[in-house]
Amino acid sequence: LQRRPDNVGFLVVTLRQKNTFGYMVDYARADAPLFAARGDTAKAIAAYQYYLTLREERPAYAPWAAQWDSVRVEYQALLAPRLNDPPNDHRD
Repeated sequence: LQRRPDNVGFLVVTLRQKNTFGYMVDYARADAPLFAARGDTAKAIAAYQYYLTLREERPAYAPWAAQWDSVRVEYQALLAPRLNDPPNDHRD
């Protein structure tokens, strides 16, 4: 795996190979940091949004609740720079 030039892309493809719905929440959560590491913020945000769509409410089960909390923090961190950007009014 370390010899591949696109390790992150390889991992994303590997994660996507299973289609079972039960795994979709885990894959959505795993995809986002991989996209972020690759510098693809838009896809990372979309993956987090998908995870939060599948798991809208904080789970009662402690390990899943910790993951949900972590996703919310990471998602907000990706959104923060976009929210702080000044509007581009194209008045050059």
